[in-house]
Amino acid sequence: MKYEKLTLTLIFIFLFFAFLLKPLLRSKDHFLIDFKVYHHTATEILKGNSNIYETAYDPKMKFKYAPIWGIFFIPFALFSFHTASLIWLAFTSLIFIFTFYLCRRLFLRYEIALHPLFYILGIIFWYGPLRKVFGLGQVDILLTCILLAAFYVSQKKQNTLSALLWALCISLKLPAAIFMLLYLWKKEFKLVFGVLLFGFGVNFLAALSFNPSDPFEVFRHWFFLLGASGQALMIDLQNQSLLTLFIRYFSNQDPFHIHILSLPRTLLLWMYALVCFSLFGFCFLNLKKIPKNVQDLYLFNALCIFMILLNPNVWRANYIALMPVILFVLSQIKQRFYLFWLLLLLNIFTHSGAWKIIGFETLHGTKHLHLLFMIWPMEALVLFFLMIRLFPIQRPKLSL
Repeated sequence: MKYEKLTLTLIFIFLFFAFLLKPLLRSKDHFLIDFKVYHHTATEILKGNSNIYETAYDPKMKFKYAPIWGIFFIPFALFSFHTASLIWLAFTSLIFIFTFYLCRRLFLRYEIALHPLFYILGIIFWYGPLRKVFGLGQVDILLTCILLAAFYVSQKKQNTLSALLWALCISLKLPAAIFMLLYLWKKEFKLVFGVLLFGFGVNFLAALSFNPSDPFEVFRHWFFLLGASGQALMIDLQNQSLLTLFIRYFSNQDPFHIHILSLPRTLLLWMYALVCFSLFGFCFLNLKKIPKNVQDLYLFNALCIFMILLNPNVWRANYIALMPVILFVLSQIKQRFYLFWLLLLLNIFTHSGAWKIIGFETLHGTKHLHLLFMIWPMEALVLFFLMIRLFPIQRPKLSL
């Protein structure tokens, strides 16, 4: 497409100056606390430490991904943390750029023209999660790229490759398993079985390399860690899940006490479950109104949102996985431009400057008012209903 190479080059230059230049000029460790977990874990693997879920440079910062991803980070452990960080940031930048390319190729299959200008608008609109991913050294851009690739190749009927990619994606972040609903709905049971087979196979081989005498012990440690690390984070300020939104506004159990109701915990959970069920029901019932040739894309967008919104532990960096949905909405926004204003208004209040303009700088001891008032899950909800309103698609003329 015209101007695409130029746009992607400009994006890489922007990423370099925004996120790579400062670490490049500093010799000391910087703020990539999540990447430090990956690097430390891989270093311990090279030292022969097979229990990757117990080793940690900080008791609160443990490796929580499937065994295969411990293998993935081993090459980074061959370098010092500073050098490895620069390689990781450069790699993440390239993966991010490739994500735009994948989005354009995917949308072309549905005859949707994605102008390169929307790449830049997407970055501006979703800069908060992007900055957080690079600031922490998180894997969410890699996750987004893999799930896009997995869906794209499945549309090309390359089911074996798609199953492998989905297996890696789910191994990286378990909530990505929600995308299997798409293939179950399409009755593509062989692909789902392939995902299960590849997921178990690659992780069993990785676990076998860590603990040849008892590879299942690796899985037991992993599952125990996942089960033990979730509940305490439900009321954390950084947690931006729909469940935390319910706790903050409808329960007195939240430490910030901005609730408008004080519902019992059981009633709160039932109400949350009802809302989740209603969102799923509305999504699938609405399929009857969607042309069959775009139903896959419709469900993919919806499941992207559900993967983030309905995950009980989700952080600002995780919201970068909604970039494909953002790009879709931008490409179709002429149809329902008036609905975009609410999304834009919420997005404005993800920035601290907007709160200062209306006279708020701190509240309950925090300056992060967009996190306190749960703006991110609100934005995801609006994005969900806006996305639905944009179907059926009015196909613009392509300019390739």
